[in-house]
Amino acid sequence: MPRPYRDLIVHNKDMASTLADFHRSGMGLEVLKETNEGSGCVREVVLFAEPTWKPVEHGATRIQLDHFRREARSAIVEGEEP
Repeated sequence: MPRPYRDLIVHNKDMASTLADFHRSGMGLEVLKETNEGSGCVREVVLFAEPTWKPVEHGATRIQLDHFRREARSAIVEGEEP
Protein backbone atom coordinates (compact mmCIF):
# COMPACT_ATOMS: atom_id res chain seq x y z
CA MET A 1 0.00 0.00 0.00
CA PRO A 2 1.47 3.39 -0.95
CA ARG A 3 2.18 6.22 1.44
CA PRO A 4 0.58 8.26 2.89
CA TYR A 5 -2.26 5.73 3.22
CA ARG A 6 0.02 3.06 4.69
CA ASP A 7 0.79 5.45 7.56
CA LEU A 8 -2.91 5.44 8.49
CA ILE A 9 -2.75 1.69 9.15
CA VAL A 10 0.83 1.01 10.26
CA HIS A 11 1.75 3.24 13.23
CA ASN A 12 2.41 3.23 16.97
CA LYS A 13 0.03 6.09 17.88
CA ASP A 14 -3.65 6.22 18.65
CA MET A 15 -5.98 6.43 15.65
CA ALA A 16 -7.54 9.79 16.55
CA SER A 17 -4.21 11.64 16.55
CA THR A 18 -3.07 9.75 13.44
CA LEU A 19 -6.20 10.86 11.58
CA ALA A 20 -5.89 14.41 12.91
CA ASP A 21 -2.34 14.60 11.55
CA PHE A 22 -3.38 13.13 8.18
CA HIS A 23 -6.36 15.49 7.74
CA ARG A 24 -4.55 18.43 9.39
CA SER A 25 -7.56 19.12 11.56
CA GLY A 26 -9.08 18.43 14.93
CA MET A 27 -11.24 15.35 15.36
CA GLY A 28 -14.87 15.41 16.42
CA LEU A 29 -16.51 12.38 17.99
CA GLU A 30 -19.96 10.82 17.88
CA VAL A 31 -20.48 7.89 20.23
CA LEU A 32 -22.95 5.50 18.62
CA LYS A 33 -22.98 2.86 21.36
CA GLU A 34 -21.19 2.47 24.70
CA THR A 35 -20.98 -0.25 27.31
CA ASN A 36 -19.24 0.24 30.66
CA GLU A 37 -17.20 -2.68 31.99
CA GLY A 38 -15.86 -2.00 35.48
CA SER A 39 -12.63 -0.02 35.00
CA GLY A 40 -13.15 0.33 31.25
CA CYS A 41 -15.64 0.89 28.48
CA VAL A 42 -16.30 -0.39 24.99
CA ARG A 43 -17.72 1.99 22.44
CA GLU A 44 -18.61 2.28 18.77
CA VAL A 45 -17.77 5.69 17.35
CA VAL A 46 -17.51 7.86 14.26
CA LEU A 47 -14.63 10.34 14.07
CA PHE A 48 -15.17 13.52 12.06
CA ALA A 49 -12.63 15.96 10.61
CA GLU A 50 -13.27 19.45 11.93
CA PRO A 51 -14.57 21.93 10.87
CA THR A 52 -16.21 20.18 7.90
CA TRP A 53 -17.60 17.30 10.01
CA LYS A 54 -16.63 14.91 7.23
CA PRO A 55 -16.68 11.35 8.67
CA VAL A 56 -13.19 9.84 8.50
CA GLU A 57 -13.47 6.68 10.64
CA HIS A 58 -16.03 4.28 12.03
CA GLY A 59 -14.69 1.95 14.65
CA ALA A 60 -14.97 0.20 17.98
CA THR A 61 -12.51 0.37 20.84
CA ARG A 62 -12.01 -0.86 24.38
CA ILE A 63 -10.65 1.82 26.72
CA GLN A 64 -9.06 1.00 30.08
CA LEU A 65 -10.11 4.10 31.99
CA ASP A 66 -7.89 3.46 35.01
CA HIS A 67 -4.86 4.43 32.88
CA PHE A 68 -6.11 8.05 32.60
CA ARG A 69 -6.20 10.98 35.03
CA ARG A 70 -9.61 11.82 36.49
CA GLU A 71 -10.16 14.79 34.12
CA ALA A 72 -9.33 12.71 31.05
CA ARG A 73 -11.55 9.83 32.24
CA SER A 74 -14.47 12.24 32.60
CA ALA A 75 -13.95 13.63 29.07
CA ILE A 76 -13.78 10.11 27.63
CA VAL A 77 -16.89 8.86 29.45
CA GLU A 78 -18.83 12.00 28.49
CA GLY A 79 -17.94 11.46 24.82
CA GLU A 80 -16.01 14.74 24.62
CA GLU A 81 -12.69 13.15 23.60
CA PRO A 82 -11.89 10.45 21.04
